[in-house]
Amino acid sequence: MSTAMGDSGDGLAPQGGATRAVRSARIIRAMLALPDGEQRDVIVRNLSTCGLGATCRSLAPMKGEHVTIHLPGEVAAHGVVRWVKGQAFGVALDQDLDIAVIEGALQRRITTPSTDSSWEVEARHKVYTPRVDPTTLRRV
Repeated sequence: MSTAMGDSGDGLAPQGGATRAVRSARIIRAMLALPDGEQRDVIVRNLSTCGLGATCRSLAPMKGEHVTIHLPGEVAAHGVVRWVKGQAFGVALDQDLDIAVIEGALQRRITTPSTDSSWEVEARHKVYTPRVDPTTLRRV
C-alpha cells in the first residue's frame, strides 16, 4: 500500500491519488528522540502501520529530520518528519509498525492493578473548607 505525506494538519494526507493507510485515532504518551540525543515528551494523536501524527509542547522537529519515537510496549519507531504545523507533526516510518503490540501494552497498563492499595485521597487533592463562626455572618 503506498502512502504520501501531505502538509495538512490532520496527519498524513494522500497526494496525487495515493491511498491512505487506515489510521487509528489514539492519545498515547511517547518519547521523541532527536538525532542530537535530545528527548521530548510527545502525544501521539493517530497512528497507522506506516506513519503517525503527534504533538509536542515544545518546538516540533524540523521537516526532513530523522527521529525515533519510543512507544508503549518497548516499541521504537524510526522515521522521517514529513510535515510540521506549529507543534504538530507527522512521521513516515521506515518500517511497518505492529499496532497490536502497542495496543496490548496499553491494555496491560490499564488492567494492571495499582501496587498502592490505599484508597486515601492525596493531601494535594483534598478540599480545604475553613470553619466560620456562624455568629459573625451577616444576613444578605
